[in-house]
Amino acid sequence: MSSQSAVRRHLVIGVLAVLALALFGRLTLRHVGESYFLADQVDQLQKFEALLRFDPEGLWGPVMSGTTAHALGPFGAFVFGLPVALGFGIDAVHVFTSLLLVAATAIVFWQLARLDAGLAWAWLIVFTSMRMIWWSAAMFWVNTLLLPLGLALLALFAASLGRPSMAKLAVMTLVVMCALQQHLIAVVGLPVLAIAAVRFWRSGSRPADHGRHAFRRTALTLGAVVGIGLLPYAIAEGRTQFRNTRAMFSHVDAAAHSSSAAGRQAALDSLVLATDPAAVFAAPRTAILAGAAITLAGLILVSFRRRLATDPAAQDQYAALRWLLVATVVGIAGQAVFYLLMARPLNGLHYAMLLAPWYPIPAAVLVAALLPGRDSVAATMVSGALGFVAIGLLVARAPTLADRFAERTPWNYRAIVTALDSLCASESVDTIEGPGLVDELTPSYDSVLRYVMKRGYSRCRYVPGSAVLIVANRSGTFDDSIEFNGRTFARERVLDPGIARYGGR
Repeated sequence: MSSQSAVRRHLVIGVLAVLALALFGRLTLRHVGESYFLADQVDQLQKFEALLRFDPEGLWGPVMSGTTAHALGPFGAFVFGLPVALGFGIDAVHVFTSLLLVAATAIVFWQLARLDAGLAWAWLIVFTSMRMIWWSAAMFWVNTLLLPLGLALLALFAASLGRPSMAKLAVMTLVVMCALQQHLIAVVGLPVLAIAAVRFWRSGSRPADHGRHAFRRTALTLGAVVGIGLLPYAIAEGRTQFRNTRAMFSHVDAAAHSSSAAGRQAALDSLVLATDPAAVFAAPRTAILAGAAITLAGLILVSFRRRLATDPAAQDQYAALRWLLVATVVGIAGQAVFYLLMARPLNGLHYAMLLAPWYPIPAAVLVAALLPGRDSVAATMVSGALGFVAIGLLVARAPTLADRFAERTPWNYRAIVTALDSLCASESVDTIEGPGLVDELTPSYDSVLRYVMKRGYSRCRYVPGSAVLIVANRSGTFDDSIEFNGRTFARERVLDPGIARYGGR
């Protein structure tokens, strides 16, 4: 292909990609402000405040569901708290996390397109058809940060296939450390990191000094990155006599003695999620078998075309596709084994979110292996056609997916503040708040209504012992009168989503 043709090919891909990613970006913002604003969200915002005070609660990560153990650091609290600290408001946090998702998706597309344009378009088509992606985009929740971190991991892995380097491997390690600061489930990213290290070591890009000295330099570099990632956690543990580490070992010990049935089901569920979006339309075992068949077909076809290729560049391309496929298989299998060993149910999509960007890789590799050579006119035409398909799906089908899989709720930030301002603007009030609004994991933190009032997001003023009592109850049921702190309060008004005003007698 001539240089002018190559320029035209890149220009077409670039224009279509910008349009597709702009549509994707617009859809990720579709449900900003409609998601939950409850104790989980307020907890992370207050952990950012604790981080600024250098308190241990701010140096640890979020508490793991069903345990008393925290993740390994404050990455999530920092990302959540930064827009608020800069004065952009609560909803800006959701906007920021959605933009992180879009930016990370764009970088993955760019890196995959450098390997093969058809690969990149096929990946984007499948990626934007996954329920997990739209669920994550619509959620105002700190654990959704695992998705952009998983995208960053994939982008760096793809970049390292072309030119492996110690810098890329170190940044991949840093990404995994940030994910472990967010949630301990990020341990499933370690097999992918190990594959990247093997690829780096076999590529001849390792340090110039060979043997033991090269290994030592590599180990010291990666060890330094891990040490930086663990520094906040180490400080918190040193100040609390390793309280969280003991809680983690206690949890692992309890898991080891749990029923294996839950682990087997969780492993199966994780494999089903790895076939998304096929899992939406097929029975679980059928979806897993279909995913395995696609993966095997892709591996066979890529290996076959690599053997037939005479051009070194084409051989390198198919080798890169095979590395992508191998890393995906190892990562997904490792995730299933992890859940099998932990013997606990898979209680949410976010538990399989870090590797979600890898789930479309088998189908994308198979498509790339079926297409003509990437420098041919036919390849350019097919890639352009795939680009138009991706854009067409983002226009015609993605809005439905975004609406269908979004978890919308009346208990969002805007609704809560609007109800408060209608009930008690410019007045001093006390509060009673029910389950989901009180931070049970960190009892010293403010509950949701107290948080928005004390930080000035509502025109109500929180003053304990006031003659007006605001009661929040997600069930929406309120007694005619209640006793609180030795006083009787009579119900006066109730507003959605479930907040009542009581006056003292």
